[in-house]
Amino acid sequence: MRIKKPILSIFFFLLGLATTFAQGGGPPSPPDFEGDIPVPIDDHVWVLIVVAIVVGVFILKFQKTQTSK
Repeated sequence: MRIKKPILSIFFFLLGLATTFAQGGGPPSPPDFEGDIPVPIDDHVWVLIVVAIVVGVFILKFQKTQTSK
């Protein structure tokens, strides 16, 4: 049972290493800016904030119920 953690850690390390080297190379094309183009995270950043608040409240409530038992 003790041998599984190091093997699993090595597996994930090699998997991350393989995906890092698998990314294509080549020079990037020069950017052509045509104004302020919104990216997906700019459109829905409010959703991330709401989810973070809900998860934070849930964690605090869960910890409160665990300490009161």
